[in-house]
Amino acid sequence: MINPAILNKNALRVATIGCGRMGASVRPQVERWAPAHLRDTTHLSAVRALGIAKSLAAADLSQELLYMARESFALDACYTDYVRMLKDFEPELLTIATRTPLKARILEEAICQGIRAIHVEKPLCNTEAERRHLADLFASPNLFVSSGCLRRYAGPYLAARDWFAADAEGAAQDISISLGCAPLAW
Repeated sequence: MINPAILNKNALRVATIGCGRMGASVRPQVERWAPAHLRDTTHLSAVRALGIAKSLAAADLSQELLYMARESFALDACYTDYVRMLKDFEPELLTIATRTPLKARILEEAICQGIRAIHVEKPLCNTEAERRHLADLFASPNLFVSSGCLRRYAGPYLAARDWFAADAEGAAQDISISLGCAPLAW
């Protein structure tokens, strides 16, 4: 486990592109029903919970989503143009929570701007050509990119995987995990 005291000594300029469901919009059902350790389900809430941001910015095309993110996460800066944010804010860590068609272009721009730590929601791209291009970009030894597949390592997911792998009940036809009134996975 990461020691938050160590992270606080090395606080970063952190930026998130995309203030929708994965970037910033915490569902009320999660707030109401989830145990505390599962509530930080968005990029901005996770960054705030970890205490790693000395300054925090976000970009989204929607003024409404930016306003809600600013209010919820005490953002230091908001942008409707992610390229402008990358240039002006100069994040040391970037998280990307946009729709897939935009990600390859955003990743390329971020890497060209010199950002060396990036976390991006899956999937990364839509085409094999984009995947090959991203693989070339990711080959830099000074670049760290992680993808949003992290939930699969959480306890409930591991338990479900093991239960279904045992095949005691027969082959699974459909799997839906809920948390209160909201789907946790599907």
